[in-house]
Amino acid sequence: MELIDGMDLNKAIFKNQMFDDSIPKKTLHSILTQMAEAVRYCHCEKFMVHRDLHVGNWMITKDNKVKLIDFGIAQKLGKNGVSKEYWCTE
Repeated sequence: MELIDGMDLNKAIFKNQMFDDSIPKKTLHSILTQMAEAVRYCHCEKFMVHRDLHVGNWMITKDNKVKLIDFGIAQKLGKNGVSKEYWCTE
């Protein structure tokens, strides 16, 4: 477990507690890229589905490092991939 010195994305971004006026495009791009990489890592490297992704379960540190937290209802999957119940419906 890791102690994170930061705040959740809801406070940092949507309630403007971390950024003065607006988020610079470069910083926003970095945040979104880190979020996508975290989800990719969970799915492809650890074979895990988080099952509770929302802004309150993402933390951002003072140096803009994004961390995915609260794996309380995550589910470990077999190495054969994701079962049908987690497939996207179209």
